[in-house]
Amino acid sequence: MKLTKLSLLILAAVSFFSCLVYEQELNIFNDGSASLNISYSIDNKTLTSLKDLDEAAKNSKGKSSIHYFDEKAIEEYLDSFLELKSHSVRVHKNSGRVHVDIKIEINNLREALNSGFIPYARLSKNEENWSFTYSTPYDFKNITKDESKKRIDQLEIEIVINTPSDIIASSNEKFSKRSVKWKYSPQDKTKASSMPNSFFVKFSGEKISFE
Repeated sequence: MKLTKLSLLILAAVSFFSCLVYEQELNIFNDGSASLNISYSIDNKTLTSLKDLDEAAKNSKGKSSIHYFDEKAIEEYLDSFLELKSHSVRVHKNSGRVHVDIKIEINNLREALNSGFIPYARLSKNEENWSFTYSTPYDFKNITKDESKKRIDQLEIEIVINTPSDIIASSNEKFSKRSVKWKYSPQDKTKASSMPNSFFVKFSGEKISFE
């Protein structure tokens, strides 16, 4: 069975819990290739709860979420994309948490995105510049219940995009020459409930090809 919600969409499966830590780094290279590193973890108690939900989903013929912590299932999902050069997956336990570390090498980022590798992500060219856009179908800002908002604000999320050329614009106004980061943490002023449902970065297209 394919995992159809790789990357940030995993939040939909575990956003009912407040212990998710999620980090994602995309490195884009000037030859059109890229690397994607994803790490996420939950505590052991939550994993047990997810297993219970998984069993209930099977009984009701619903969709499962536990596969995001199943090393074999993740490997099978990645194997289904010919655009990937290589990948590795490690699921391990440490300090009462279950960690998943995924490292992926992509032959051609544009082709991989066109094949649906990262849902809701696309790479497009506008005149002489390239834009990478990532969206999700979820909008945490629409959540108004205090209890739900507090739970979501416990999520820790970090997204980094490194570009092969100078960044011209980004949905995060604070960016360095070739890197931009979005971070949401219960310890910071910027919390997960304020996370937008779309991210973008525009960078110079000089000497860069995704053909």
